[in-house]
Amino acid sequence: MIGMKKITAMLLFVCMLFGIRMISFAEPTGTFYEEYGIWFDSKTGTITGFQEEINQVEIPKEIDGKAVLAIGEKAFYECTTLTRVLMPDSIVKINAQAFAGCGALEEITFSSNIERIGAEAFLQCNSLQEVSFSESLEIIENSAFLNCNSLTKVELPARVSEIGDGAFSYCEKLEDISVSEENKMFCVENGVLFDKEKTTLIQYPAGLKSDSYEIPETVKTIKNAAFAYSNQLSSVTLQDGLTEIGDFAFFECDSLKELTIPDTVFRIGKEAFAWCNNLKEVTLPEGLESIEYGLFWNAKKLEKVNIPSSVTNICDYAFALCESLTSIQLSPDVISLGEESFAYCSNLKKIEFPDQLTMICKKAFLNNYSLRQVIVRNGTAYFEENVFEGCKNLQFFSPPDSAVQAYVLGNEDAWEKIVTITYMGHEIPSDQLPITRSSRTLVPVRAVFEAMGATVEWIGSDQTVAMSRNDTLIFLTMDQHTMWVNGNAVQLDVAPVMQHGRIFVPVRAIAEGLHCDIYWDEATQTVSIWEKEN
Repeated sequence: MIGMKKITAMLLFVCMLFGIRMISFAEPTGTFYEEYGIWFDSKTGTITGFQEEINQVEIPKEIDGKAVLAIGEKAFYECTTLTRVLMPDSIVKINAQAFAGCGALEEITFSSNIERIGAEAFLQCNSLQEVSFSESLEIIENSAFLNCNSLTKVELPARVSEIGDGAFSYCEKLEDISVSEENKMFCVENGVLFDKEKTTLIQYPAGLKSDSYEIPETVKTIKNAAFAYSNQLSSVTLQDGLTEIGDFAFFECDSLKELTIPDTVFRIGKEAFAWCNNLKEVTLPEGLESIEYGLFWNAKKLEKVNIPSSVTNICDYAFALCESLTSIQLSPDVISLGEESFAYCSNLKKIEFPDQLTMICKKAFLNNYSLRQVIVRNGTAYFEENVFEGCKNLQFFSPPDSAVQAYVLGNEDAWEKIVTITYMGHEIPSDQLPITRSSRTLVPVRAVFEAMGATVEWIGSDQTVAMSRNDTLIFLTMDQHTMWVNGNAVQLDVAPVMQHGRIFVPVRAIAEGLHCDIYWDEATQTVSIWEKEN
């Protein structure tokens, strides 16, 4: 019995992949025939409904002289008591969702003339263990046997020419798929279904008892939902030459931990790695332009994603619920972040928006409780409503007179202008940007002054920073306006402060105390520190 989480995930998967609308029961058309326990529409030759609590049904070849040609859409939908179905050879088609939700169905005998099985025709027929298709079968539509989690083996006849996306996905016990050698469209290798040339991987049986799989070098495309719910796979090797990974390709592969995607891949479909709860690290390919809808949705253990410079769009829900993600480096050419793209990333502490970013959609960072620092390089970037809803104590950095200032004023958040610190002409990197107090620039003490060769020590008992370089010793105390340089008192315009666990100190006073020259460039908002010439 699958848990509520998996039921929810599966229904979401089906609805989004195939555009299904959850439809209520429709009134059967035609006439009810009590001797068979079914409704029959003689105009179309279609079975359209069933008698409540029917256990077994043997469908006749004709009813009132009219041939029975098809099982209609939702004809036996959620008939939870049905265990056995015997079809006559007159039936050529089973329509969409005809037996969907028949959880007790154990045995079905197909017509020897059946040509088509419709989308989700046997969705969630959890007791169905084996099916024997007739040689007449040509088409199996999308998700036809999705979530038949007792199904162990599938044999495809020679005339099958079309297999829809996810036709046998989430069949937890399915270990083997075989295809007639006479089939001109499909082939199988080690139980895995491919097109005849093995350029497209169509279905990896979810029940295969292997923790690793190496995709053949011939494969160019991984079809939609090909590995979905393959919960035993912890490692998949993707080969150079692969170009496309379809929608939901690795959906809820719970054991998958790490994946390197070759640079030949130019497209990764929506939710391809959603609900991969043990996936920790992914390297995305150079050339990828978009991180699609929900790509890593609910990948709760994802810690690191390498985003290539080619990515320009991060779509809705792309990283939603990635609870272990602590930082992410956006590519410099990203222009938009979709709705709830980073929602509930509860351990994300800092985000930096690159120069090209122009649009941040609503609730993009919803309930990111640990987020403290937001850096906005593009002063014209537009923020939709509630971008940071549920985030507390945010500090924004942006160019002066930027659009984000209006956003901050309306949300009671702090704002700082972006200031760059350089030493001897080279920018000093830091995970915390300088802040401004009383028109003075304060910098994170270790990042800046250790880069200048100073030794920095924190004396917690006195709330004091001790700094030494060459023959100079400096002491500064939190919230005190006096700095001591080799025992001499120097008055400060602004006192050192502690913010988000970092100590910030006035850069000009200390740089001059260390016998350096310091310059301010208003146009570039840059502080430059240079060693004095002898």
